[in-house]
Amino acid sequence: MRIETRGKGLNDVTQKVARVVTASGVRTGLFGASAALLLGLLGWAIAGLPGFGNYPGPYGDVMNRVSVPERNANNVVTAVTLSLVLMVFPLLVAERRLAQREK
Repeated sequence: MRIETRGKGLNDVTQKVARVVTASGVRTGLFGASAALLLGLLGWAIAGLPGFGNYPGPYGDVMNRVSVPERNANNVVTAVTLSLVLMVFPLLVAERRLAQREK
């Protein structure tokens, strides 16, 4: 069985369905419904977040006690950043050297 095509390779039924969907605003309605659902879910997720600076866990207290004296830093942000740099920088240097060695 052979399906005859016209225009962009769509058969008659598909072309008619595409015209109906486009003309009736189905796509606009689907977009509106999905956008409303997405905004509703986003609002629900944001409403469930705890207040800023209201973390009840022990991580902040432990970091304040341990990281500042260990790194001889002024504050926790500096200590964490310094730790990250000290971990990542040697890996980047090693990767560069391996890449140069392969050339």
